[in-house]
Parts: sequence; C-alpha cells; structure tokens
Amino acid sequence: MRIFATAGHVDHGKSSLVAALTGTNPDRLKEEQIREMTIDLGFAFFSMPSGQEFGLVDVPGHIDFIDNMLAGMGGLAGVLLVIAADEGLMPQTLEHLEILNLLEIQPGIVVLTKIDLVEDASWLDLVEAEVRNKLAITSLKDSPIVRVSTKTGVGLDDLKQLMNEVSSQSTTNRNVGSPRLPVDRVFTIQGFGTIVTGTLLDGTFRIGDEVEILPRKIKTRIRGLQMHNMQMKEALPGSRTAVNLANVKKEEIRRGDVLAKPGTYHPTSRLDAGIRLISEKGMILKHHDKVKFHSGTSHTFARVRVLGSASLGSAESGLVQLDLGDPICVKSGDHFIIRQASPSRTIGGGVILDPHPAGRYKLNDLQKIEQLIAKQKGSLREKIISEMFSFVSEMELAGKIDADWQHFHSELQSLVSETTVTELIQRGGVEEKNFFILTHALQELKSKVETELALLQSLFPLRKNFAKDELLKKTRIRRSDLEILLENMVDQGVILRDGQGYLLPGKSIVLSPAQQKKKIELWRKIDENPYTPPTYEECSTILGKELLLAMTDFGELVRVSEEIVFRKDEFDDMLEYVKNELKAGNSVTIANLRDKFTTSRKYVLPFLEHLDRTKITRRLGEGRVSY
Repeated sequence: MRIFATAGHVDHGKSSLVAALTGTNPDRLKEEQIREMTIDLGFAFFSMPSGQEFGLVDVPGHIDFIDNMLAGMGGLAGVLLVIAADEGLMPQTLEHLEILNLLEIQPGIVVLTKIDLVEDASWLDLVEAEVRNKLAITSLKDSPIVRVSTKTGVGLDDLKQLMNEVSSQSTTNRNVGSPRLPVDRVFTIQGFGTIVTGTLLDGTFRIGDEVEILPRKIKTRIRGLQMHNMQMKEALPGSRTAVNLANVKKEEIRRGDVLAKPGTYHPTSRLDAGIRLISEKGMILKHHDKVKFHSGTSHTFARVRVLGSASLGSAESGLVQLDLGDPICVKSGDHFIIRQASPSRTIGGGVILDPHPAGRYKLNDLQKIEQLIAKQKGSLREKIISEMFSFVSEMELAGKIDADWQHFHSELQSLVSETTVTELIQRGGVEEKNFFILTHALQELKSKVETELALLQSLFPLRKNFAKDELLKKTRIRRSDLEILLENMVDQGVILRDGQGYLLPGKSIVLSPAQQKKKIELWRKIDENPYTPPTYEECSTILGKELLLAMTDFGELVRVSEEIVFRKDEFDDMLEYVKNELKAGNSVTIANLRDKFTTSRKYVLPFLEHLDRTKITRRLGEGRVSY
C-alpha cells in the first residue's frame, strides 16, 4: 500500500477529492458533516486495476486544526497539494506548503480542483504559473500539476495514474528491522477490544508479536492486524495498519504514542536537531523561546536552546537543543515542525540529529557543534562514529541512524574489523548483550577509572575497595556505561572486584608510623595468648575503629563473630587442623579443638559457627563434619 496525504487551504475540495477517488467520505465525525469542514484526520482507500493499493489521509485545512494536519504527515509515499482553481493560492495553502517543504515531503502532485467553476482557460494557466513560481524553491518544485473536477470526474483517472507513477519513488516501505507505528487514532470494537491505527515504519509487525506502547512503556501483544479492511498475518512497512492489542485499555493510549518492539526505542525529553526557519519576514527564534513541537503524530511544548548563536532569523538554518514538556518517541532522521502557540503560526522545522543527548552542554561548545554537523551532513560512517562515544547496542544504534539496515550493519562490522570500533560482550542474566564503542573512547574511559581508583586509594589507604557509586561520582561516567566498563575491566584483570567494591591489583594496606605502632602493640598482646586474643572491642580500643576495619578488610584479622576476632595466622592454623581432621574422616568437636589449641569454648564455638556459615563444616550431633 502507498499512502498519500492531502494538504491545502480550507474549502478547496480536499475531502471531496478523497471521496471522488475512493467512494468514501473521509469526514467521519458528525460535527464535520454538519459544518462541512474537516476537523480531524480522515482515511480512505482505493485500488488501481493493476492491484496497487493506495491509502489517503485527509487533513484539515483550517488554521485552527494545524495540529491535526501535522499528525497526518508521517510515513507518506507522496502528497496531494490541493488548490481550488477559482481561488488560487491562499494563506493556508502557503503555510501547508511551508510545512511540506520543512518536512521535505516528496514526491507530490498539485491538484487544481473545482475547474468546473472556471470558464476562462487562461485563468487556469495563470493559476498554474503562480503555483509553479511558489513551488520553485520547495521540495515539491518538480511536482506535476493535474486539473480535476470532482463533480464531472474530469482528471480523476489522470490523477490516479500520476499517483501510481510518482509513488514508486517513495522510500517509506524500507525495512530496517525496528518497526514502529506512530498512533494517530485509538478506538474499541465490541468483541475485539482496543484498536490503534497509523502508518507502519521501518519494519514489520506480525500477529503474536510482543510490543510496547511508548512513552509509557505499556507492554502488550498484537492480537490482530488489518490493512485496507482486510485481516493480515503480517503488516509491512509503509502500510496503513490497524492493530488489535491485547490486555490494554483505550484510555491508556493516545494519539502521539508509538507502538514498537520492546527495547528498540526509548522515550526522550530532550533532543538535538538541525533546524531551518521559514522565510516569512521578521521571523525569529531566540534562545529559551517556548514553542509547540510536532513530530510524527505527537506534539508537545518545548523550550529552545539555540546552539552557536543567540538567535536565528528568517530562512536561516542552525542547530538547537529542545527540552520537551512531555516525553516522546522519535529517532535520528525524523523530521519535525515547531510552531508559535499564540498567535498560531509555523516558525520552522528540521531533522532530529540526536534523540538522546547525554545532557545539556554549553551553547558555544564547538566540539559538540562539530559532532552535530557530522550527524547532519556526514557519510554513514561518520554518522555511526558520531554516536559511539559511549556504549550502544547495535539495535539502539540503528534506531539513532537513518539508514538501510544492511548498509548500516555492513559499515558497523567494517569499523569493528578495522579496530576503529570495539565490540564488548556483557555477560549475566539469561543472555549475552553486545555493545559497541569507539576504541579510543573506550581507552579514555578505562584510563579515567584507573586514575580515579588510584587517587582514591592514595587518599584512603585504609580502604580496601571503593563502591560503584563512588566511582560514578568521581568519574562522571554515565551509570549504564560505567557498569559495562567495570565488568569489562574486571574480565581483563585491569581492576579487581571485591564484594560490592573495586580496587586496583596489588592494593595493600599502607600504615602511617602511628598506625604501625598500634598494630605492633596489638600483635604483642595477641602473642601472649595467640588462641585467646583480645575481643573485637578490645582490638578497637588499641587500634581505633578505622584501622581495625581496614585490617579486617585486608584479611590481617578475621572476625568470626560480633565479639571474637583472630589474627590470620592463628585462624589459618585452626582451619588447617579442622580440614586435616575432616579429611581423615574424623569429627571435630569443641572439646578436641579447645584442647588442641589451649583455648576456651568462648573462642572455639564462634570459630566453628563461622565455618558452618562459610560451608566448610556442618554440625552433626556434638561435632562437625564436612559440609
């Protein structure tokens, strides 16, 4: 199926044209039929004798309903710019044309309607000349013009033939393996439940697929698919699709949401973009302006951060960061429009370059601006490289880059084989995950972790390890990146994991002269009765809490209970004895251990209970046997 949308001034015959082509009145709302004016999107279908199917999206022409008009401009095979022959170009014709140009929608066909109302053929020639002049600097500059009367039927067959010819140029049916359906309508049908409709992009959906509704991440499943009022097992990209969803209420979904495979897209509240303002005299976009942002079927308010300059003027292009009022689901390469809320008018539009920027940055950050320019104008290789300064999966990367899947995959593998990019495998859970990052960026991140760990160890010589959150704060590496990085560095032996903390290899306790003196004092005390050493509290009095904690962390002292602590040498002697007895098939009791080491029950019982907890022994009657 190939989808066309209408565009043009109110009352220029868009709905009548759709009805004449399809036999279906697209104005489905009672209010639309009473007022004889399109308010919301309408949909209809027709088939060519060849079997080629077309879907038509009828949009409102009135200025009050531009939001609805914009929701119908996604995933098109082409556009029909409708102009009434008796009136010619009108204000909303020009604004719709500006929008089509900013969205770079093509191909297009200009349809001069109501030719039955014009008796003078020379007038039609003048209207066509005026239209050609206006189209000359837009994405529709080479569009054919066809003269039509929906009352007499003149020109309708010619229009259908043109639609068949120009739509063959469309790329909306591409399959990059990550399907998404921007929702433009939600309703229920008794016996079926919740239905959403939209134009499917970038991949296929099948009955039974697990999907999620973004941005709220509602998990659901596809119960049924319909295209052109026919039940389908699979929906193809570029097709107008109705999806029957399981276990989700109509009230949980709204226009602007996106249906996608779980984990392939992620909502965003901030994005970087290239933008161009319309050519209207006096138009200006300043830093911190509040605008209405439209992309796909979604719209929300946004606050503008103009990058590299204080403002943009009429017809100027630049870079912006947009902070969105509500989270939306978009990808790199998606087009958008920004409008002024009051008075209502289009300001400009452009292309999303990064739907998930790391954060805010200085408005004159030259490195960031150069990176965005590479995303905007660079080759596929340059675009991939620009996205890989942090860890990203292949699926996430594909969602950021507007390219054919096979071409993208081949280029990524080429970068890996050249070692420009490093592929890391993260193990854990039920499946392995592969991540990619620029090799030099990986080395910089590793160096940052090693440097901060070394610094922490020098500042806190009595600390054996340092928690992930401490490293997160010191390195300022994104948490998800740090987790992947630490796992990789542990696997390579660059750092060590100790419980919930990390340390560099070779880390040992470093004591000051005063601390060394306290340690000697404790050691002398222990030497007096090695197997009945001072209690934990007594050790704390001699060493101080910080030094005592360090010596237990580093294993110089072994704490077997709240009260009892052994020096490592004595602990190892007792442990070796127990293991030898167990190996010989003997049971170890409190009595024989007490007698062997000339100690007391006070020390032997906590020691054996510690061995039970660490699964070296288990209690059997009055003794201990192998676990």
